[in-house]
Amino acid sequence: MARRLTTSSRFDPPPPACTASIEVYLRDLFRVLPHWPRDRYLELAPRDWAVTRAGLDAEQLAREFGPLTVPAPPAALEQPAAG
Repeated sequence: MARRLTTSSRFDPPPPACTASIEVYLRDLFRVLPHWPRDRYLELAPRDWAVTRAGLDAEQLAREFGPLTVPAPPAALEQPAAG
């Protein structure tokens, strides 16, 4: 007889604490994305988000819209000038 796999084919949603952090990340991401230079989009990836967010003005980020100052790239991510 063939056995049915029930646990591996079922989607288990993430725990609520994880969902909340994903929602905060996405809210902040959509807030900064229109202002962010395209050649620096990798700074917005989840891996680098903590460093990127630390460089943002908290008051500007908390607003739903309006100007946003984009900080200089972190030293570790800066690329040498071509020359």
